[in-house]
Formats: sequence, structure tokens, C-alpha cells
Amino acid sequence: MTEVSRLRLRRHALSALALAALTFASACSGAFVDRRREAGAGHLAYVGRSKPDAPSICYNAWTATPQQVAALAQDVCAARGETAVPVRQSTFDCRLFYPTRADYTCVPGGDALPPAP
Repeated sequence: MTEVSRLRLRRHALSALALAALTFASACSGAFVDRRREAGAGHLAYVGRSKPDAPSICYNAWTATPQQVAALAQDVCAARGETAVPVRQSTFDCRLFYPTRADYTCVPGGDALPPAP
């Protein structure tokens, strides 16, 4: 094998590794509410674990902060005029690239309890 072909092979290997890393990073970013739309219905169907009064957020702890997860849950509860309160968290309970699940419940604004330390 010549030096030029080794250099090309090394360059291709590095390119493939960089592409794999970018793909993994983009697949793991952020968080989402565990619900899906019913195909063709045009309305939101709660197929996942999340319910209108109890949002369930799937996220990757490496790429999403607890503040981002709590803000997403708060957005869901705010649509009902309520406040999100954390209930539990579990690992390896959601999707492959989003393994952590945080369950919340929506309570009327004045009844919100502070999160447990």
C-alpha cells in the first residue's frame, strides 16, 4: 500500500467518524413531550405516556438541561392555565437517544409545590 493510498484511507475514516459524531449529536439534542399526532386526523392524539394534565418529557441528560425539561413541561401546563410540578424521573424508559423520562403533573397556579431537592 502506498503512502498516498494510506493518507486517503485515513482521510475517509476521519470523515466517516466526523459524520457519525454529527449524526449522533443531532439525534440526541433537546427534549420532547411524549405524545404523537394521529396520522390523518389533524388533531393531537395522546398515544405516548403524556396526558393533557400530566406531561411526560423524554430527553437526553447529556444534551438537555433540567431547566429546559422543566420549561417544556411548564409550556404544556401553561396552556391549561396551570403550573407543572415534577412527580418522578426514570432512566431507560423512553427512546434510544432520549433515555430519560421526567413525569410532571399540572396543578392550579397557587397549589404548586417546590421541587424536591
